[in-house]
Amino acid sequence: MTRILVADDNDQSLFLLETVMESCGYEVIPARNGVEAFALALKNPPDLILTDILMPEMDGFELCRRCKAHDLLNHIPLIFYTATYTDPKDEQFALSLGADRFVIKPQSPKELVKIVQEVLADPVKEKPGSHKQSRGDETEVMQRYNEVLARKLEKKVLQLEDVVAKQQRTENELRESEQKYRTLVTQSPDGIFVVNLGGKFLSVNRIMCENMKYSEEELLSMSIWDIIPEQYVDIHKKRIADILIGKAPNKAAEYLVRGKDGNQHYVEILSAPYYEGKELIGFQGIARDITERKQADEAILRSKMLLQSVIDSTPDWMYVKDLQHKFLLVNRSFTEAQHLMPQDIIGKADTDLFSEEMCLGNPDKGIRGYHQDDEQAFKGQIVHNPRNFISWVDGSLHIYDTYKIPLADQAGKIYAALVYSRDMTEQRKAEDEREASITKLQKTLHDVINTMAKIVEMRDPYTAGHQERVAGLASAIASEMKLDGARVEHIKMAASIHDVGKMNVPSDILSKPGKLSDIECALIKTHAQGSYDILKDLEFSQPIALMVLQHHERLNGSGYPNGLKGNEMLLEAKILAVADVVEAMYSHRPYRPALGIDKALNEISQQRGILYDPDVVDICIKLFKE
Repeated sequence: MTRILVADDNDQSLFLLETVMESCGYEVIPARNGVEAFALALKNPPDLILTDILMPEMDGFELCRRCKAHDLLNHIPLIFYTATYTDPKDEQFALSLGADRFVIKPQSPKELVKIVQEVLADPVKEKPGSHKQSRGDETEVMQRYNEVLARKLEKKVLQLEDVVAKQQRTENELRESEQKYRTLVTQSPDGIFVVNLGGKFLSVNRIMCENMKYSEEELLSMSIWDIIPEQYVDIHKKRIADILIGKAPNKAAEYLVRGKDGNQHYVEILSAPYYEGKELIGFQGIARDITERKQADEAILRSKMLLQSVIDSTPDWMYVKDLQHKFLLVNRSFTEAQHLMPQDIIGKADTDLFSEEMCLGNPDKGIRGYHQDDEQAFKGQIVHNPRNFISWVDGSLHIYDTYKIPLADQAGKIYAALVYSRDMTEQRKAEDEREASITKLQKTLHDVINTMAKIVEMRDPYTAGHQERVAGLASAIASEMKLDGARVEHIKMAASIHDVGKMNVPSDILSKPGKLSDIECALIKTHAQGSYDILKDLEFSQPIALMVLQHHERLNGSGYPNGLKGNEMLLEAKILAVADVVEAMYSHRPYRPALGIDKALNEISQQRGILYDPDVVDICIKLFKE
């Protein structure tokens, strides 16, 4: 590593030079006067000497002269860096002693580093005066040296007089300006401070003290390194070095500092070099306490992590899309289905992952695009699509039960939609298979019922078509009464086989002309119970069996086989009773001719509310009249 010996009696200047050179990768050997510098150089010769001129004990000119006269050191390049000796004759004298460069303070850190790099890259091995001098030469050098000192002293006196005069003229202006500055600084809502190159506080405002819980006197006795946690000191020193050499951007940076109470604060500091005239004094900074904001950010981050953990735990798809249909948030289930990572999806539009046809829709193919539901959600509607077709990355088509829920900010403005989708492909397949089975079973049931009806009609040809006509009338009444489809279907099936129990009645009784005896009537009345006994053990027909059992019951309890009254009867049985009576009266029977529809309707009208349900009677009459 290249070693640079830096000599300067000013602590701030020495700190600045150390910081700048170390930030560029050089090893720095500090010295506070010429005597110390010369001793260090002899002990371990450096690759370059960078020295001030005006120093106690031994100034820079004498240091240069001694180095160039010594066999061990005369090859080492030397740069003068001075704010005091600025006359061209001073430069001539310095170069005559063998110096490689004569640089006047202040220089920007970047420019100073450039000069050092140039000298190191192309050092001049011998300079005028770099050889060993004779006694006569040395006398001449000392005379010129004395001339330089005398000229410098004279110049300093003149400068001092000029400074005093200027100071007297501007003293009032400075006081007024300082008062305005202090007012602005005091009233600032942010902390304002100035530190020297060593980090010591030179000034602080009221807010800075309040935030850090120190008094102004306490802070002015401290340095920034006293309030920065130890583990962050190197980071902050590096940033200061970067600012000095122009590497760091002139924008606010976050720092962690410690108050007097031990609490740590996050602060956002905008800092810049602080000059008095052309001289770099240190840094000035504006500090804004952002602890609450950082805590809020951390709380938001924790909430996001918790939300992500929750949505990742569900096997269903969950994601958020913005108004441009771009993904803002996705869960693990969704990304795994696409064979992608979250970073491959977030920020991309859905058209980047799925076909335009699936996203935008295709009316010709009956495809409802995702965007159609998105737009409804963006208008504030909760959208439910139970059959959302989605093509996976492997080309397979899946059915999803999808909800899209609008998301709004605190002002109520919708900015995105939360999408929740459950893969229903297997369930829908099972449901379709179940529906197919039910359809097949219903067809079998109808075939069985039709077969039973035909058997009854074969044994009782006089009642052929009776059950079918009763089924038509009963189902019409049920529909008009707004019963649901399943109940209407059950009534129709019950009516189609309500007389199946007549298979237990001798056929000669069923077809006997003329009046039946009491015993014969009793036998015929057993057909209701017989129908029930035939149907009751069929698993699918329990309500149908009860309808058939009760179709000869009456409201007043005069019916059979159990003498049920009013609400003890099924509504379906009450409908079946009216339809059975009406059809029987206007149809031919072996023991009498057809009575006609008028007598049938007159019968149920007269017995309305006595034998037959009033609502059912009213609907039946209405159907025939209209």
